[in-house]
Amino acid sequence: MSAGADLTIWRCQVVLPEGQEFAEGQSEFAFLIQHKDKPLQEYSDELMAGAYHNFELVKVDLDNDGQRENILAAWNGQGNGLGVHNWAIYVFDAQWSLIQRFNGVDDWGDSNLVAAPAGRRGCDIAITSYVEDKSPVRDNGLALRAQFYSLSAHTNGLSLISAPERNAVQRRLTNSFMHQRTAWFSNGEDTNVWQWRGNVAAWLNHPSTVRAPK
Repeated sequence: MSAGADLTIWRCQVVLPEGQEFAEGQSEFAFLIQHKDKPLQEYSDELMAGAYHNFELVKVDLDNDGQRENILAAWNGQGNGLGVHNWAIYVFDAQWSLIQRFNGVDDWGDSNLVAAPAGRRGCDIAITSYVEDKSPVRDNGLALRAQFYSLSAHTNGLSLISAPERNAVQRRLTNSFMHQRTAWFSNGEDTNVWQWRGNVAAWLNHPSTVRAPK
């Protein structure tokens, strides 16, 4: 991916010298971020089904300071059963220093970036995952949970913290929710376009969405 005149992002397979084998836990794929006249940045990666192009770069001013941070969202794979799409989310500052990497983000999509609440400018990041939903009145199940993070500046630089004005929320995975989710991911079947991004804002904008327990 060309991300400007001086920046290229590569998603690559790792090839070992002849006769060597991968050690346990060693990544077989990697992201390379190549800047003009700067050291090469290297990050381990996971990938299913050779979908090298399933990643995107989003530039967004998270803290409204006039500079846009860089969010590299990388699709890693899809599970069996429910077919959850698994992502890694890398958050870099405007100069491409890594602020934080989130692994195991479920069903990521554009709507995981949301406007900050009234009284604070900028945007927050919703980190989503399917969690156990314990209920005192019915069988335990699964729920889609969103935890919101905002960018904070301090003497040591930038960090992502739990958004103080926003509670984590979740929605139980009921039959109606599963049908809604399945319909979204099936949208591209008629045009043979694979839908690999989620739509969590629409899914969580529902009367059954509640404040997540701590």
